[in-house]
Amino acid sequence: MAFLKLKGSLGTAVALSAVLLSPLAVAEPTMAQLEKQLNDRNAALLKMQNRVQQQDAAIRDLQGRVQDLSDRLSALEKGGAKPQAPAANPAADQTAKPEPAAAPEAPAPEPKKASGDPKKLYENAFAQVRDNDLQKAEAGFLELIKDYPDSDLVPNSYYWLGQIYYKQKQYQKSRENFLNVTKYKNCSKRADSIYKLGAIEELLKNPDKAKKFYQVVINSYKGSTEAVLAQKALDRLK
Repeated sequence: MAFLKLKGSLGTAVALSAVLLSPLAVAEPTMAQLEKQLNDRNAALLKMQNRVQQQDAAIRDLQGRVQDLSDRLSALEKGGAKPQAPAANPAADQTAKPEPAAAPEAPAPEPKKASGDPKKLYENAFAQVRDNDLQKAEAGFLELIKDYPDSDLVPNSYYWLGQIYYKQKQYQKSRENFLNVTKYKNCSKRADSIYKLGAIEELLKNPDKAKKFYQVVINSYKGSTEAVLAQKALDRLK
């Protein structure tokens, strides 16, 4: 009887151990899960960046108006020259006005870019990425970089171009764009760009170069998702 109780207790213990230990086997996130978490985080950061950039644009516009008014007031206070109306011509007034001569054809003015165009371009291109319409997304990001080289959205545009070319296995183009991202020290996508550079070198059979990029991510972005991925890649290459 005691033996049966002991046997039953052992069976219960084994079952409990299996239940307690089974989560450990699946607790560690997979690469795909980590990448999904990264993409989710990047999407949240993008929304936040868009809001901040929109607010910054409004502030810059107000600052410009205030500065313009200040300049005008300063000019009036200093007795600056005022614009004069053209002198009247009585003789011309008494006679019929001649038909105006045809003005020479002026060159077509360049289209004015409305405020907020870079943001709209970026959002449209990013939406194309989500819809997997990579050709239109590529065109949108390239247009933004060309027409608005000083925009805060240029680093992110380089990043998504790198991702597009990476997915298309155009690794040289992908590398060029990720390298451009690394020039922007405060870009939120800089860590992932360096990691992707390591992945590209690994795909191109350059393991030594890949290790260097992975090590930079580990050293510069300790505790980040990218550092975790880089450490796994580095361990794999050892």
